[in-house]
Amino acid sequence: MWRSMTAPGLSGARGPRAPSSCAPMTEETPIRPRAPQTRLTQAGRGLAPTAGLVHPPLERASTILTPTQADLYRPDLKTYGRSGLAPHRSLAALMTELEGGAGAVLAPTGVAAITLALMTYARAGDAVLITDNVYAPTRKFCDQVLSGLGVQAHYFDPRDLAALAADWPEKTRLVFAESPGSLTFELTDLPALAGMCRARGAKLMIDNTWGAGLALRPLELGADISIQSLTKYVSGGSDLFGGACVAATVEDAARLDQTAFWMGLSLSPDECYALQRSARSIHARFRASDAAAQILAQRLAGQRGVRAVLHPGLATSPDHLLWRRDFTGAAGVFGLVLEAPAGPAGAAFCDRLRLFGNGYSYGGFESLCLWCDPQLGQRKLIPRPDGSVVRLAIGAEDVEDLWADLVASFQT
Repeated sequence: MWRSMTAPGLSGARGPRAPSSCAPMTEETPIRPRAPQTRLTQAGRGLAPTAGLVHPPLERASTILTPTQADLYRPDLKTYGRSGLAPHRSLAALMTELEGGAGAVLAPTGVAAITLALMTYARAGDAVLITDNVYAPTRKFCDQVLSGLGVQAHYFDPRDLAALAADWPEKTRLVFAESPGSLTFELTDLPALAGMCRARGAKLMIDNTWGAGLALRPLELGADISIQSLTKYVSGGSDLFGGACVAATVEDAARLDQTAFWMGLSLSPDECYALQRSARSIHARFRASDAAAQILAQRLAGQRGVRAVLHPGLATSPDHLLWRRDFTGAAGVFGLVLEAPAGPAGAAFCDRLRLFGNGYSYGGFESLCLWCDPQLGQRKLIPRPDGSVVRLAIGAEDVEDLWADLVASFQT
């Protein structure tokens, strides 16, 4: 899969950089650093002739003809469509900018991006350390696929790095973290974890789908690879699949790219085109979702029938100080622990809602609700919340309409 290592305006990542594709400074070039939302409107544009079009051309091809047979074997030429076309270059450059990295490698889904990163570095005999609040498909891949390849998965409490340091397996080559966790939203101290990894020669990769490169920039905190499911906030419409691995160094980006190519991972040009188009507005959509979720989370903290609100942005969260230090905002996704015991009460609460759809994923225009209890039994170290757990994903609806819907579900 095509990788970008030439995105303009990169900052904050570690390691060598490839030459920038920015235009040279001219009298018209502004000296003032551009804001993130401005950089996102520009990233990945100008990488192919567009004859004045706002977006890059939508190129579709498998075969790419070359002038000579010898050209087919030139490593500096694109000789097959799976290597990437104009939409791939644009999207990869945009993701590199969004995460502040040195290069991005695309994958057909978020899970494919996660498995790509793991398969690139894990080898038989290695140990992989994983936060115990990790996304369920990540856990299943490690337990069912990596284990069959001779890789041992060890889980750790994301809030207890002292225990991790005391019991660090000798053959650890890779640490995979998700901060916050997908369902119960625990944070881990990423700079501290990154320091532990550097001292022990392990790669650190973060599932940053919740932070989206907007609320959290893991590469600036010391991570080696930041992973996103583009299906969520980058897409924004609940109708596209995609994933990306963004590396802090050119060397890691090249290694990921090679693995992706030989695994046959490819994102279609049509989805690349649609994703890079949607991503231009991610900043406004993400901030609006964050603001609405913060309002609802604060109100729900005082709602009868709610035992706890799981949102690191709330002052009552045990992770609030970490959130204030490392994050610049929050996704519009958080959890509730109901006073009702774990079991069907959580499902019934979701079923009574009228504006929240019952569905997986988040980041789209429609608010969603997920009963989480069936997934929490897989965890090994994190205590199960004392009550039924529900996850809310806030969409584009009016916040007062959503609040009325939630209150009605509690009163029924």
